Amino acid sequence: MRRWGVDQPDMKGLVGRLVAAAGPRNPSAAARVAAWITGACTAVSALVGVTAPGAGIPGWVNAVPPVVFGLVTVALVRNRGRSAAALCVGAPLLGVGLIATMDLLTHDASAGGQALFVLPVLYASSFLRRPGAAVAAAAATSGAALVSLALLAARRATEDVVYLDVALLLVAVVLTQARDAQDRLVARLLEMAAIDSLTGLVTRRVLDDATQTAISSAEAEEGTSLVLLDLDRFKDINDRFGHPVGDRALSHVASLLRAICRPHDVVARMGGDELAVLLPGCAFETALRRGEQIVGAVRSTPLAADDGTLVSLSLSAGVAHAPAHATTVAELYVIADRALYQAKRSGRGRVGRPPGETVAVLTSADA
Repeated sequence: MRRWGVDQPDMKGLVGRLVAAAGPRNPSAAARVAAWITGACTAVSALVGVTAPGAGIPGWVNAVPPVVFGLVTVALVRNRGRSAAALCVGAPLLGVGLIATMDLLTHDASAGGQALFVLPVLYASSFLRRPGAAVAAAAATSGAALVSLALLAARRATEDVVYLDVALLLVAVVLTQARDAQDRLVARLLEMAAIDSLTGLVTRRVLDDATQTAISSAEAEEGTSLVLLDLDRFKDINDRFGHPVGDRALSHVASLLRAICRPHDVVARMGGDELAVLLPGCAFETALRRGEQIVGAVRSTPLAADDGTLVSLSLSAGVAHAPAHATTVAELYVIADRALYQAKRSGRGRVGRPPGETVAVLTSADA
């Protein structure tokens, strides 16, 4: 942004970066809880202002907290996205400012008045990222110190500041650490749900999402192909060589698939000995050749057992294409599975085509 020929900072961009760094971990949950808190503060402050107004304080002063809290509540309820995230960051600071202001106006440095400073810290530490929680904790400790130093004798104020600020900081640290640990656990659980621990391939859930995205995308003019794979006579391998060798066979095939496939292909373990490769932007005939390449690579690369025995491996594959054969994820799986069954029934170790596939259709799909 330029003004009077001088570069000026982009305030919207700056605010956006600050909100992104200090804002809520879960914006919708943070905005919802903040609305509950500010709504409760609206009701409580209005009730207190009517039933027990501060002595010597003008009536309009008592009206300020409920009006401000009410406006913030409405804004949190009505706004979404970045605006709500900015309000979530500002709400704890607003709370600290109002608590300190009312304490000073009412000359209230009691434990009850000072205890309210913990509420912004609790909220920020539970819902905001570390910088936001740190700013809220710093604001609360500063507000509590200001009230104590302004209203109490020096020695008493110093004692209250030390005790209260230490308590506020401990609350912030403990809650932030607990939330970070929870976030790491959730991230680990999501990773476990997305990645197969044995092969390192993605799971069926990830494949489903990627397939839906590929089919619904209008960017790939050649469409999307799906190759379903099945390790032939996998039970015989487990029975003859043991399950550890069977596990190694799956990992071995997974490594071959990763080496053959393109970086943007999605290689997944469906479950058991069933694997899949999603080929976005890939014509049907190209996918057939890729399937032949995969089947040939597995056939020509046996697995070495612990005793040096070479374990021959074989894959059967079924290929289907969207939109040539299917228009939905479920249909694409069904057609590819039928093609895989065709390969199994025809003798295994080969690539199957969808039932009824003709040269005319292949040429049309490939075009």
